[in-house]
Amino acid sequence: MRDQLPAGLTTGAPWAQGFGLRIGQETAPGTLLPRVVGHPGFTGTSVLADPVSGTVAVLLTNRVHPHRDRFTVDRARHEIARIAFR
Repeated sequence: MRDQLPAGLTTGAPWAQGFGLRIGQETAPGTLLPRVVGHPGFTGTSVLADPVSGTVAVLLTNRVHPHRDRFTVDRARHEIARIAFR
């Protein structure tokens, strides 16, 4: 739940970086959920959790089958976050 990057080092992303989790997850471009931690997986799978409320949202997908360039799951990720963490 704490930023693990040394002071002065940044990824340029709007969220902080914990151990394997993003802190202050971006749910849509320019929209952050400050207390939510999570990680979007490469295949489209993602997990988001709010430690304060105990809410967890998981999206299981496989956007790379059968080809990596067929579609994106960004809209589904954003909608799941919007519903779970209003």
